[in-house]
Amino acid sequence: MAWIIGTIVILFAVLYWRVSWLLGILVVIVVGSLAWYGHYVNEKNAREQEIATAALKQKIAKALENASPDGKDWHIKYELDPSSGMDVARNASIISNDGLCRLVVEKRFDGSDRTGLHCPDFKNYEDKDMEIKFDDAASSDKIDIGKFTNESGVYISPFLFVSPLYIDYKEFMNRLKVGKTLAIKIPAEEGVWVNFNLEGGAEAVNKLGRVQVINRR
Repeated sequence: MAWIIGTIVILFAVLYWRVSWLLGILVVIVVGSLAWYGHYVNEKNAREQEIATAALKQKIAKALENASPDGKDWHIKYELDPSSGMDVARNASIISNDGLCRLVVEKRFDGSDRTGLHCPDFKNYEDKDMEIKFDDAASSDKIDIGKFTNESGVYISPFLFVSPLYIDYKEFMNRLKVGKTLAIKIPAEEGVWVNFNLEGGAEAVNKLGRVQVINRR
């Protein structure tokens, strides 16, 4: 990078020196300062990225080391139906065994279905397709994802375009209900597999959209 800065300064010096040596000196100072500052900013950003990457790798290694072999439990979130005043199960969620990501299966008020994946520690993974693997499948599958507009994370739904190379949402949900483990490869860094416990998932997902009597006292 230093030789590029030097070349720029020399070119401007030669160009403006013919007009006026004072102007040439001024231009050299200004251009040199701007070039140096740009180099400084780039180097600073590169160092910060290296530090952030190293910290993330350390956190991932620690999370994998402390991952629960039996997995986490599913949790159901209820929301108040504005028309009936009844509590309705709207999403079922589970944290990955290592605690790095959260999977959320939704049955929304408008009747649409969606499954979200939230991994707050990972960056720049939202625009890439993902690879998934169920424990009872012989091989992994690709899945098309959408990006949330008002929050971090990605989602899959029946409304996404699905090519013949991708697993569709219906098949994904069917496998989620019968499998024991789901592994998702997060396309960040070198790629990180996170595992979700599916035991109890079918029961939790089947409750979505149903009314539940909750004592609010």
